[in-house]
Amino acid sequence: EVNKAWSIILDNYAWGLHTEKDLRTLLETWKFGKTEIDIRVQIGELTKLKLRVKLLRDAEIYLYRKGIISEQTLFERLIALSISKDIANAIVRNEAAKKGIEWEMVSE
Repeated sequence: EVNKAWSIILDNYAWGLHTEKDLRTLLETWKFGKTEIDIRVQIGELTKLKLRVKLLRDAEIYLYRKGIISEQTLFERLIALSISKDIANAIVRNEAAKKGIEWEMVSE
């Protein structure tokens, strides 16, 4: 049950429904040690970052699908989100292919 509860709490934390203080207090109540609490809070921060990047990535893809931005702009915006070039290239290539466009990042 603790794992189920943790999963829900982690998700809520990522969405901003719990503060770090809330999270630490809860984990202390569950008698976790300091090291494990620190690790779980760090996992919470990484989960929050992952959610943020996924939502922003999806917004950029939506703008591309609506024809508001080009393949190159989509690629550049994905890179600006700290998505690696190879993954950004794969995303843009996949989205462009759905439109029947052959696209590949330009080598530097």
